[in-house]
Amino acid sequence: MNIYVFLLCYNESVLLPHTIAHYRAYMPNCNIIIYDNMSTDNSVEIAKNLGCNVIEFKSNNRMDDYIHLKIKNTCWYNITNGWVICADMDEWLCITDDELYNEYLNGTTVLKTKGINIAGNSKNILLDDINLHSLDEGVYCNMFSKKCCFFAPKIKSVNYSVGAHTAVFTGNVKYSKTKYINKHMDFLGLPYYLNKKKNRNYRTIILDFNRQHFMTNINNFGLKYAFWYSSNMDYHQFRYLSFIKESKKIELNIINKKLIEEFINIFIKLAIKN
Repeated sequence: MNIYVFLLCYNESVLLPHTIAHYRAYMPNCNIIIYDNMSTDNSVEIAKNLGCNVIEFKSNNRMDDYIHLKIKNTCWYNITNGWVICADMDEWLCITDDELYNEYLNGTTVLKTKGINIAGNSKNILLDDINLHSLDEGVYCNMFSKKCCFFAPKIKSVNYSVGAHTAVFTGNVKYSKTKYINKHMDFLGLPYYLNKKKNRNYRTIILDFNRQHFMTNINNFGLKYAFWYSSNMDYHQFRYLSFIKESKKIELNIINKKLIEEFINIFIKLAIKN
């Protein structure tokens, strides 16, 4: 059975090899397609070295959620046979190809998921001092219980909202009885988290200015809030530390850890070979 994983990317050289290793471990024969937003690091080279197809798209050097929305709503249109996963680079859906086949036999066309913000305590931005795939602490987050996986031949449209946090499917829609873990790999360490927020917010600040100003138009409140949120690293540090304090051990459907570690070693060595 064909499985297609569509991932969005911008300067994801740190997380990208791990994300690919995750999906290859759970679904060894899946097809991974990277939509790259003109990365300036070696993300594209890594993705190609790891056997992914890469499609580049432009957004005037801004992070534009509406372009991302269009991609997720349409990237799968040419898939005529198989399952589709539409996700960000930091979203790791935990389901095996055998489980997907069983869902197919049950007539399922859309998977239900349970979003978990995964907690990590890496001390550097490269995350090379922790094993991301063995992290088993986190906090439930309904926002990331996304309908990110569906059986393409039975679905006419998905109609994601911005961020793909909600969807309105049309076609032959039958949800799975099982909720599969969707790991949000964001709070992995304070240096990594702050660096990610800084880089992400730099690319969104002008867009947020325009959007918030247009939406509120009241004493430039939206403009001021966008600037505060985008530049206030103290707030993001507080958010990370508060999250870590709340996190606890959770039940994760982690497949054979030895197998995952083998995939990690193979893929990361291949990714950095050049």
